[in-house]
Amino acid sequence: MSNPFSAFFQFLLPGTAVDDQNTLHEKIIAFACIMSFLAAFYSLIKWSKLGYDSLAMWAWLLVIGAPILAVLNKYKVLPAMLLANLSVLMMVIYCSSLIYHLGGIHSPHIFWVVGIMVFAYLITDSKFGFMWILVMTVFTLMLIIADQSNYLLPHFELDAKQAKINIYSGYLLPIIVIGATLWFSNRIRQEAQQS
Repeated sequence: MSNPFSAFFQFLLPGTAVDDQNTLHEKIIAFACIMSFLAAFYSLIKWSKLGYDSLAMWAWLLVIGAPILAVLNKYKVLPAMLLANLSVLMMVIYCSSLIYHLGGIHSPHIFWVVGIMVFAYLITDSKFGFMWILVMTVFTLMLIIADQSNYLLPHFELDAKQAKINIYSGYLLPIIVIGATLWFSNRIRQEAQQS
């Protein structure tokens, strides 16, 4: 008997496979949608409870967008590469907003920059992966310039306990999500090679 996550994941996959490469992309897109939704849902609850509505609002992009992309992937409404890039675009928008609103270049959420690069290479191809690296490099450069120019970024006051939770979740959540995604990607590649 499979666990609930595996059953849900299988439900999100298209029924018929076109080719092995497409199937691999579809599986990674489905997994990325699940991970994006979970991370954004956690953020939505966290920032809504703290009353930081301008940041919680951005989480809705992934909370709504990830399930829509998962359905489009399941029914093969759009090409897999377009869905993969839309998935990365939503991550870029949300994670950039998160970093911008929570300290800029000094944000505990800065690891999402690397996370997006990893996701981009896993679910797109080399050409688009490189494009997303350039996007995140430009974003990081803008954060550095803003910091060096003493540009005032939005600031939300957190109490000591909230700041501690923000630091732990900010640094650890990207590492956990990246690690789970790399593990999953490696696992399905091994399965594809064996079959």
